[in-house]
Amino acid sequence: MMSKSIISNQLIFLGIVLCSLLIISSCKKNNRDSCNSNIPTIRPGENAGVKLQEAMLDVLDGNSICLGEGVFHIENNLTMDDKTGVTITGSDNGETVLSFAGQTDGGDGILITNSEAIVVKDLTIRDTKGDGIKFMDSDGIVMKRIRVDWSGGPSSENGGYGIYPVLSSNILIDSSYVAGASDAGIYVGQSDRAVIRYSTAEQNVAGIQVENTTNADVYENTVQNNAAGIMVFDLPMLTREGNRIRVFDNLVENNNGENFAPSGIVSALPSGTGILTMSTDNVEIFN
Repeated sequence: MMSKSIISNQLIFLGIVLCSLLIISSCKKNNRDSCNSNIPTIRPGENAGVKLQEAMLDVLDGNSICLGEGVFHIENNLTMDDKTGVTITGSDNGETVLSFAGQTDGGDGILITNSEAIVVKDLTIRDTKGDGIKFMDSDGIVMKRIRVDWSGGPSSENGGYGIYPVLSSNILIDSSYVAGASDAGIYVGQSDRAVIRYSTAEQNVAGIQVENTTNADVYENTVQNNAAGIMVFDLPMLTREGNRIRVFDNLVENNNGENFAPSGIVSALPSGTGILTMSTDNVEIFN
């Protein structure tokens, strides 16, 4: 027969385990449900693009914009400026698609400027004339489970960049996918403190490009079937000189595709380039 102290200890341990499970379950639920209950979910349908743009203009700092699953047909580029702590999220099953195939105004898909602590996640952005999702002059950026693609496959008519933060800081690109960009699939430029991880870039001209950026880590990505894999370089006369870049634990293979860039420095990259670094200080490439 077990002593009362042993039984008591076991009950305490069981209670701790049950409480831990409840806490974990609650955390998971909260992580999935990032929408403020006061903000209704926007769903596909007539004027859905207009409603989404209005929400991006009117959302209060610290709140969320929630999109339901399905295809949103967007006619104009979507913009957001001077916001703090806003989350834009699609459905967690990956079925929220912003289609810009019928875009009549603007070039980019989503453009976010002068903002701080912004999260964009669980969205597919398709067939933009210009860049898929672009951040400028912002700090504290998270792009997670973002997919950017062009339904016609690789083409010089596609937008230049899929995921494109520039002139920004504290950037995380996580578990995302880009295919078909006519310049670089995933790009970080003239920025400080950036992480690109667990993502896939394929069938772009350049898979991942880090340009004039300081303190960046690029790791555990799959970069394949582009014309060139991973590019780390500086261009002259820009706002920042690159320094302290680490590229490690990536799978870079079969980057022998056609270079279909219409212009720019990447149009000179020879097909078959795996990893290229140029004019940037303190670059580490390993594993």
